[in-house]
Amino acid sequence: MSGTSPDVSVVIVNWNTASLLRQCLASVGSGAGGTCYEVVLIDNASRDGSQAMVRTEFPEVTLLANTTNRGFAAACNQGMRLARGRYILLLNSDTQLPAGTLACVVRFADEKEDVGVVGCAARYPDGRPQSTCFRFYNLQYFLIVALGLHRLFPRALFFNRHRYKGLDQTKVQEVDIVAGVFMLVRREALHEVGMLDTSYFMYGEDADWCWRFCRAGWKVVFFPGAEIIHHHGASASQQRSIMERELRRSQLFFVDRAHGWPAAWLANVILAGGDLARSPWWILQWVFRRSKRDSGPPASQWVHLRRLLFHLGGLLQPSWRSDALSPSRGSARSEGTGRDGGGELPN
Repeated sequence: MSGTSPDVSVVIVNWNTASLLRQCLASVGSGAGGTCYEVVLIDNASRDGSQAMVRTEFPEVTLLANTTNRGFAAACNQGMRLARGRYILLLNSDTQLPAGTLACVVRFADEKEDVGVVGCAARYPDGRPQSTCFRFYNLQYFLIVALGLHRLFPRALFFNRHRYKGLDQTKVQEVDIVAGVFMLVRREALHEVGMLDTSYFMYGEDADWCWRFCRAGWKVVFFPGAEIIHHHGASASQQRSIMERELRRSQLFFVDRAHGWPAAWLANVILAGGDLARSPWWILQWVFRRSKRDSGPPASQWVHLRRLLFHLGGLLQPSWRSDALSPSRGSARSEGTGRDGGGELPN
């Protein structure tokens, strides 16, 4: 790093992932591959010693510590406002960058001036490939999810189109969405499109952002020349019930925004129907657990029940338009940007 403006500003949002965050920050230096970079870390009120660890072990990192969990989108916007790079990389705290990753992606982006967003390949720690590209949500997708066809036929290309099943990961390809786990964004494109929409607390903000980049004429591209390790779900797993509802809320909110409330309402009906059809099985599991004198219903049953109640409520009013379901019960609109995007980015 140097005093000049960096090539890349790496923006990381953390919430109680201290151990993985340490690995992530340690990997960024080797991942830079000679590229001039800076790291901006936004901590969403972690209680696991993350902030102290960063201050002690990574003093070069710009740390902004929130007193409440403001959500992923709002925290990313805070980081982007501090960023000085030609490119801004949104990077999950549970990732690791192999040597030369940043240099490779920046070289590619420099050669493709019409590309606004670049994503890369990813693998789980055990080496299994991980999906990082997705298609925009539509009613066909919700029907497949409601019927569980993607789980019944995990190898079927048609039932797994949303995740670009069968994508040739050896070729550069234009896609609908690249996952927010690793998103390299061109500053010029960011100035035109605006930052993340804070109506999304967690999930959906990457889909919405890519949709806005595409509408503005910028390409969203999968670049296989770089690959990261992603542990996946380190923060979300800590409050599964809330995150499950937030995932569904974000999906419906995106459909509402892209296709209108009738399409979102119909998608909600489809999802509610799928959950209702599964409810007898959930009840049987609950009864079976109680017959063994278990202290209460399995945690997964609470997740399903709360998700079902959310969908049933959406039959009467568009509940997905309400403020996001923050773990700290705060509003995802803490940045005050709402549906118009993430506001101004400093030059």
